[in-house]
Amino acid sequence: MNHELQQLIEAQERFLDTDISDKDWEKLKGEPQPSGKIEIKWKEREFPDTGYFFALPDSDVEIYDICVHIPSPDNSDGIDDAPPVWINLYELVMNKQVKWIKCS
Repeated sequence: MNHELQQLIEAQERFLDTDISDKDWEKLKGEPQPSGKIEIKWKEREFPDTGYFFALPDSDVEIYDICVHIPSPDNSDGIDDAPPVWINLYELVMNKQVKWIKCS
């Protein structure tokens, strides 16, 4: 199994029973849907990251059990391009460095 996919499955299992605060959910603007677009603004970054939502076969999108793929994360202060990122929405919402998340 692909390493990134395995990590997403493990994150899904970890976060499904996590109690996420209302303050963290308030970062989310719009309704996340598989194949929808996402824009993430980080506290310490000038440019937002953009990507899309997707669901694993056993995901329950009604409770936002959905994944995110960022093909080209902002690396404007680094050298070369940053590697792609695959992450569970729960993990992203709870990240203290995330300022807001827009779904479309």
